[in-house]
Order: sequence, then C-alpha cells, then structure tokens
Amino acid sequence: MDYDRQPPMPVARYREAQRVMPGVETLYTLVRATLESATPPGARLLLVGAGGGREVEALLPSDHGFRLMGVDPSADMLALVPPHPGRLELVQGLVEDLPSGPAFDGATALLVMHFLPDDGAKLDFLRQIRRRLRPGAPLILADVVVEDRAAFARLAPVFERHAARVGVAPEIAPAAVPQLARMAFEAGTMIPVRRQEALFAEAGFRLAAPIWRGLWYAAWWLEAPADAQD
Repeated sequence: MDYDRQPPMPVARYREAQRVMPGVETLYTLVRATLESATPPGARLLLVGAGGGREVEALLPSDHGFRLMGVDPSADMLALVPPHPGRLELVQGLVEDLPSGPAFDGATALLVMHFLPDDGAKLDFLRQIRRRLRPGAPLILADVVVEDRAAFARLAPVFERHAARVGVAPEIAPAAVPQLARMAFEAGTMIPVRRQEALFAEAGFRLAAPIWRGLWYAAWWLEAPADAQD
C-alpha cells in the first residue's frame, strides 16, 4: 500500500476515519499501559507505521519518559506527526531500512500488517521488527482480523451502525466495508486470528497475552525471546 500515491483514504481524513474502529481510544490507552508495565523507565521504542501520529500522542505524555523512533514509508502520513525535538526521531522508510541489531526496548505495529500479503511479506515484516528488539522486549501489534465470509457479513451492519452512533461522516463506513472485504477475500491480506498467531511463532515471538478485541480488530502483546531463530 502506497499511502502517498494511492492512499486507501485521503490522508487529511485519517483521524476521522480511525474513529470508525470500535474501541480505538481504548486500544491506544492499553498500548501505553502495556508498554509502561513491560519496559524500563526511559525505554527506547520503535513505532512501526508511525505516520498519523496516534502512537506518538499516546506515548509521549507518559511519565515513563519514552524515547521514540517512528518509521513510516509515507511522507504524507509522517507530515501529520507533530514535532517533539529530543524525544522523537522520524524516519521515512521501512523497518529493514533501519540499522540491524537489537537497539530497542519495545515496539509497536498498530494497524499496519493487514496491508501486507501473506506470501512471506507478513513473516518478513515480523522478523525485521524482532531483529531490532532486545531479548525479552515487547511488541504490541494490532491488526484487522477476518475469520470468514459469514462472520464478516454478520458484523458489517454492526460496524456501520457503530460508525453512525459515534458521528463518523456517513460515507466513510459504507466505503470501508467493501474495501475490507476485498482485502480479506480477494487480496488475502487480512487473515484469521489463528493464522496471525502462527506467524508470530514462526517469526520467533512468544505470545505474552491478547490484550484487546473489537469486531474485526485485535491486539496482542508479544515478546522477543533471547533464543529466537530465523
């Protein structure tokens, strides 16, 4: 997905479109709480897909004193992140463009992996993150999960009704549903929970705990064991 040339939504509407996701504020609150619990004070964190700035806004106010490096391939999305000199560094690119080696005490990858095909790209994405984490470091990963067509169809009207209830622009949710369906059932980039968790294990992560679920969205607390192998 090229957010600069072919964004799935206008970048200017990113924040409004995120509100369509049930429990989105709770997700970011839980990400902060988990990282505060699982990392040392002053932890250096890697934010994968940091464009838009939601992770930055959730984590910088923490009294844990996080130091953040955000990476994102989209210049337009990175432009939405407010500058915070001294505690935030932004890099336009991919995880593999960063120096290799365990440099980070923790990481996030929130609503990024569902854009990647499950043809080895998802597995490589996870491995690239793990290689940059210190032993025992947490990765908080959130993704869109679609179990099957029947479950998707059952939840679609709930998704649209929720969007209306929280005041999302009326055209956003109806446009999102067919786009999500195409990604799940044609492109195959959205996968079931069991496949997600199989990829985590294959990439060398240990599942510490599932931490959140809302309709088609889920988040996990993963850990990078010292003995993980590619």
